[in-house]
Amino acid sequence: MTRQARRVAIGCVMHETNSFNRRTSRLSDFVTRYLLRGEALWELADTNTEIAGFLDEARRQEWQVVPLIAATCAPSGPLAAAEWTELLEELVAMINGAGAVDAVLLGLHGAMMTENEPDAEAALLEAVRSVVGEDIPIVATLDMHANVSPRMVAASDALTAYRSYPHVDQRDTGQRAARLLAKRLEGTQFERVWRQPALLDTAAHGRTSPSGPMNALLAEADALEAEPGIATVSLQIGFPWSDFPYAGPSVVVTGDDRQRCTTLAERFVRRFEALTDTVELDYPDADQAVAEAMGANGTGPVVLADFADNPSGGAYGDSPTLLRALLDAKASNAVFATLCDEQSVARATALGVGAQGTFELGGRWVPELTPPLVVTAEVVCLSDGNFVCEGPMWTGTRQSLGPSARLRIGGVGGIEVIVTSRAVAVTDRNLLRLFGIEPASMGLLALKSRNHCRAAFGPLAQRYLLVDAGGIASMRLDRLPYRHLRRPIWPLDTPATHNAANNALNNALNNNEEAP
Repeated sequence: MTRQARRVAIGCVMHETNSFNRRTSRLSDFVTRYLLRGEALWELADTNTEIAGFLDEARRQEWQVVPLIAATCAPSGPLAAAEWTELLEELVAMINGAGAVDAVLLGLHGAMMTENEPDAEAALLEAVRSVVGEDIPIVATLDMHANVSPRMVAASDALTAYRSYPHVDQRDTGQRAARLLAKRLEGTQFERVWRQPALLDTAAHGRTSPSGPMNALLAEADALEAEPGIATVSLQIGFPWSDFPYAGPSVVVTGDDRQRCTTLAERFVRRFEALTDTVELDYPDADQAVAEAMGANGTGPVVLADFADNPSGGAYGDSPTLLRALLDAKASNAVFATLCDEQSVARATALGVGAQGTFELGGRWVPELTPPLVVTAEVVCLSDGNFVCEGPMWTGTRQSLGPSARLRIGGVGGIEVIVTSRAVAVTDRNLLRLFGIEPASMGLLALKSRNHCRAAFGPLAQRYLLVDAGGIASMRLDRLPYRHLRRPIWPLDTPATHNAANNALNNALNNNEEAP
């Protein structure tokens, strides 16, 4: 008799939240990436996404897929409370309406917050658990920059995070999660141990390309997973721009022996603690970085990564500070992308292609930190802002900048400025090609990004410079108004006190007490 196929529900809800962003996120913002329901999830089958990885393994395991919802948004401010409730209720209703399922696979970010729920992924996992019951396995993927809480671990059977930054292994991570689920469905029982040091960041923020200290940690995790009894070792660097008690690095070890999992988790905590000196907190400002870039004389463009206003860090993406420095330095053959400024897009549209006009660019949300810039520019082209990613990040997925414009300052060979209606980091060459710009032909690429744009633009670049031109994703963490973060913690407090806090946290966990 042929065994009946397992019914596995799959879906994802992914949002990385910068809690210092004043702009409330809405479900309509998910159009920047995708918001798919039911059978529409199959559109992602040939993309570099967790959903594609789930589907790959489902075919190998001959599971019957029950598609739920795939909701993925660019990082931004907390999701509106009412719309969070709507999204969660829709997910629960879809699971309820699916009938009996044997398991659930979810793609999560791990650093999502809403107006009324700081631990959103935990609440989501708990809601799913309440529907399917305690005996149905739930396995979830995470971003490497997840802020993992004990609630998240308790509500799931296994968690496994990306192993690359720039994140180019989404599909691989989905496959790995599905293989973990297959083990659970075969009857393997999992012990999960979570540990967290008193750090906000470590290991060069998790960078793996170019190679950094995280590469060695991940290689060690891979080697351990090849040993009997260890299902997965998940290393998260955390997202420091969340004002959340569990923000920062964490380790989740899953296996068949709790004591062994505990020993390994605490070993990686010590590894993390030893790597804080690899975290850079002070970077060149806009003027310094532009001067260095203009002094380069190699082949290929120089990339200036405007990371403090990086939308991938949940920043507004509307700071013109780096653009101002480019103008002051009389830069030429340069691109500045992207600047989120819906009002300037509307003005460009009203003027029309070929027209010149005065624009007050950016500085809409925190003008006291990143003031607007008044320029005269030509409208070169207008766009609906829709493009398909070439890769290696988000390969094959559609992204939307909203209505957008290419402005030119200083005539041909001057500075090309891509102004958008939505805050989207530059991680793909096709974003620039949408506006008729071939990135390899430019001398300077000033991009709103940090490390993600290395995947696409690094191979073109003669130099890659990180710039702290001001913004709410700055590494000057001591300037951020944390109110809910556990304290003491590095780098806000001294090493002695943050180690004491870490010891107190782990002692409480070992004694099954509530974490401080």
